[in-house]
Amino acid sequence: ALERYLAEQALACFSATTLALALFPLANLPAGAPLLGMLAAVATAALAAAIVGPRLGIALHWSLSAVFSMLGGHLLMALGFAAMIAALAGTISAADAASYMVMFLAAGVAGLLVVFVPAGIGVREAVLAGLLAPGFGVAPAIAIALAARVWLLACEAAAFGLWWLATRRRPIRSPDAPAADGRR
Repeated sequence: ALERYLAEQALACFSATTLALALFPLANLPAGAPLLGMLAAVATAALAAAIVGPRLGIALHWSLSAVFSMLGGHLLMALGFAAMIAALAGTISAADAASYMVMFLAAGVAGLLVVFVPAGIGVREAVLAGLLAPGFGVAPAIAIALAARVWLLACEAAAFGLWWLATRRRPIRSPDAPAADGRR
């Protein structure tokens, strides 16, 4: 169970940082170099864990479908966050949207890395508010960071609901199995 948890956390870190790194050239971030270095270091460490872990007998490998699913989920959540900012601020440029997506993803990774804080509560919001504060001011940045937590919880609830519906199939009854009333 611990190996599966570590594999999932490493995949989440790899997915979010890789997507943020892909968006980085389009973004206009005030703290560019340190943030870029942190994202690259986390992506490299997560990928290294997935490669080296199985060689050491630790099941940290990822299936290709899991990688693409995680990337898709992170992309949709980050796009939703950028859309929320656009709704609050009015029209935003593509560079601003990319910046907000990178900020959201970087804050999420910070929350994942602080393993002693359940679900990164407080850490994710503090990092996001710190990244948003230069453009919005401190109080609005905190409010946006809290709204981002609500957005994240809504996304997770929707994902769970979809999973629950998709796995709630009725079992296929064998033609040889007796019916519920005992008849064949």
